[in-house]
Amino acid sequence: MTTHTSSIGPQWPPEKASYGRIKGIDNRGRINGATELADLLGQLAGLRETLQPLILDRISIRALISNRLLAERSEMLRPWGEALIPLEGCGQGLEEVSLVYLGGNGESRATDPKDLNRCLGNVTTAESREARPASTMIDRARDGGYVVRILDEQERRGDPELHSSMAELYSRFGWSSDETREILANPSSLIAVAEHEGMPVSAGIAELSHVAFQDGHQLRMAEFTEAATRASHQGKGLYSAIVATLSRELAARSRAGQILGGELNVAFGECSGHDLGVLIAAKHLGRRFSRRICRERELPFEGFLPQHVPIAGAPRSTPYNDLFPTFLSRDTLYAFSES
Repeated sequence: MTTHTSSIGPQWPPEKASYGRIKGIDNRGRINGATELADLLGQLAGLRETLQPLILDRISIRALISNRLLAERSEMLRPWGEALIPLEGCGQGLEEVSLVYLGGNGESRATDPKDLNRCLGNVTTAESREARPASTMIDRARDGGYVVRILDEQERRGDPELHSSMAELYSRFGWSSDETREILANPSSLIAVAEHEGMPVSAGIAELSHVAFQDGHQLRMAEFTEAATRASHQGKGLYSAIVATLSRELAARSRAGQILGGELNVAFGECSGHDLGVLIAAKHLGRRFSRRICRERELPFEGFLPQHVPIAGAPRSTPYNDLFPTFLSRDTLYAFSES
């Protein structure tokens, strides 16, 4: 079972994960034909039979599917499709494919229609905003008296005062001190903090993963995740400054081939639809919304992950949040990092 401090999760076969989910990335290879797609969907149907209310009530799978197949056979995905990230501009032979989110929920895990309408309204508002230069967001935090920086591995592993401060920040996720220490020690993540008077008051993580597909495709991803800010420092642009700083670090390491042994392909975040501020920040940070891509391609799904995980913050009527993937290709990440 994958721990709930890992956002990216297991590869194939799917495994039990946190928050009542069965989760995985199908790394057997790119799906090019209807027969292969039908086989995968059949396996998902089999997994659905294993769902047990209050124990396991969500399936969440990602797979590489050719854009041609998506265009020609999108109706096959109607019961299972949730969102997708097109990989144009991501390099390494990925131009003609998309990373597709497939999933399904048990009856005990239904989205509330009123909540969803509020989320969709927030996404529409965020999509109307313009992207901003990375320097603008970083300078705003600096001018407000904050220092935004990447934590180095030595202090992440050995600074008790940092551990204590970060544990307090991340208590909003229900993490214990040991789980926070686990995140700090994880070499496959970058962590940025905003400090005020020498104390971390906001933090964010870019969790790195490398998926080696059996057909030779390679996919290196960074997920922007687990952002937390002390209440007294919210509304000051710290989330944007932290993600802009992480983006610059990711771009620099990627250009040097230092993202798990190569260049990054895609950076993404799965944003709570209830958090208008995070959604707007994602657009300011240059990210595209999967929901818009689904509409543009006229796909039979809505571009969000229903009742995926719980996120503290804005009130909701259900135990979990509806999440909206947003993303940057390698090309757009590089351009944003230079802005």
